[in-house]
Amino acid sequence: MVTLFLQGDIIRRTVREAYNLRKGIVTLPVVTTEFTGNASATSVTLQGYVLEDGGTAVTSRGIAWASVYNPTTGDNTEESGTGTGDFEVDLTGLTEGSTYYARTLRHQQCRDRLRELH
Repeated sequence: MVTLFLQGDIIRRTVREAYNLRKGIVTLPVVTTEFTGNASATSVTLQGYVLEDGGTAVTSRGIAWASVYNPTTGDNTEESGTGTGDFEVDLTGLTEGSTYYARTLRHQQCRDRLRELH
């Protein structure tokens, strides 16, 4: 996934970020998950994206997955790096014929404490 910006978009985004910072408006990080199509009966490759950090450094990122809808970090997780951008995670050892759910997660340092936002 590639995000393309025109010069006007970059200026508009910078002005919006400066306004939000000045007014103390909290912006939320933007994340998404995509199935890459690379799968076998017991494994799959997923693509995660951390598109925006919301103004705070992303200290870790990855995929949370489970056999129940809306997985959290309390379920299975596979971490892959830090910061914004895209990344891939391979999930292996899956049970053939079972349904799994996955979503991108990220951790951020927020006012001297680690807070999980997803």
